[in-house]
Amino acid sequence: MNKTPLSLLFNPKAASKTLEKLLQANITSQEELLWVFPLRVYQSPKVRSFSHATEGQFFRGSGKIISRKISPSYAGKGKRGIRLFNINLLVQDHLSEELLSLTWFNSYPNIQKAIKELEDVYFEGLVSINKTNKQIISAKLLTTDSFHQTTEATIREYPTINSIPGKTIKQLIDKVSNSVFENIKSFHENKISLVESFKILHGLSQFCCEPAQIEMARGEIIYQEFFQDQLKVLARRQIIKQRNSHIFHFESKEIASSQLLHPFTFTDDQKLAMQDILNDLKSGNPMMRMIQGDVGCGKTAVAISASYLVLNHHAQVAIMCPTETLARQHYQSFSKSYQNQKIKIHLLVGSTKKKERDVIDQDLQKIEQVIVIGTHTLFQESVKFKNLQLAVIDEQHKFGV
Repeated sequence: MNKTPLSLLFNPKAASKTLEKLLQANITSQEELLWVFPLRVYQSPKVRSFSHATEGQFFRGSGKIISRKISPSYAGKGKRGIRLFNINLLVQDHLSEELLSLTWFNSYPNIQKAIKELEDVYFEGLVSINKTNKQIISAKLLTTDSFHQTTEATIREYPTINSIPGKTIKQLIDKVSNSVFENIKSFHENKISLVESFKILHGLSQFCCEPAQIEMARGEIIYQEFFQDQLKVLARRQIIKQRNSHIFHFESKEIASSQLLHPFTFTDDQKLAMQDILNDLKSGNPMMRMIQGDVGCGKTAVAISASYLVLNHHAQVAIMCPTETLARQHYQSFSKSYQNQKIKIHLLVGSTKKKERDVIDQDLQKIEQVIVIGTHTLFQESVKFKNLQLAVIDEQHKFGV
């Protein structure tokens, strides 16, 4: 699929910080921009009395300001050191005697300035309940003209992307032509097309506020994302299969010894995990495998056994952990399991002293049968391995992978 450059939405004669920030956020085409969906899409509500303000629904109303409370925010200061405030207005309905609160947290002075001289306020926003009181947080203030408009409008609120406000994202998406929507190809036919799904979720379809259509559109987008991810996984596997790695041959006696390192018998799931690892080590292709399980289910025990087999064939192993505390725990666990083995174990973390680090660096470059356990310090340029054949990343999600 040929993608439409994002730069076409901007003036080619002028540099744009917005374009630069979007590119930094890895949004490089108009098709990729369309994957930034609104936080909310709703029809601008009609003017009603406060008695019709319902929790979880958008409401438009007006009233007289009974009281206003302005206090410094706990957040302190915002961008450029600007002081932030928490603002609360208690408003009495123009159409009844009911009351409703309007609240802004961590607001900039422009909100405070806008309400300072007001006696009456016109607003719309999402209704919530604070204890038993109705309130609207971060209400949108309206002019009298926009407040009394009779034609229904579709309101779309987009998220902030790399400090680019949602209003700007909306303006850019409004510039995207229909041909760009059509350029997004679906991988399969469904009850609702991918193009229509995008238009519904972006509030650009007549069905954008119909719950059933929205649900179908979301389901279609979720399926497409899942399908694309599976294709990427498949493509990565094909690439890996084209690469070669060391082929390990293990005797049954070795495998049995690796499990005797523990004072317990492996569970069926641990045995299955070990078999998968052994098959990968025998295959001659690089291994990329994730072992998933609850805390205490025995993942570390599998890593200890797999590492032992690789080390037993005079190859090196690295265990990487997200924190120094966890690295030390693993160091103790591996040391205990290998206490009767001729295997050298090193701990390399941020607090390791230079003299000790130099010894570790030398051993990794000279000794084959060595295991190093550490944090992200393991992938510094100074750390060079002679024959690294197995790398284990513990709690991989904490590295942002």
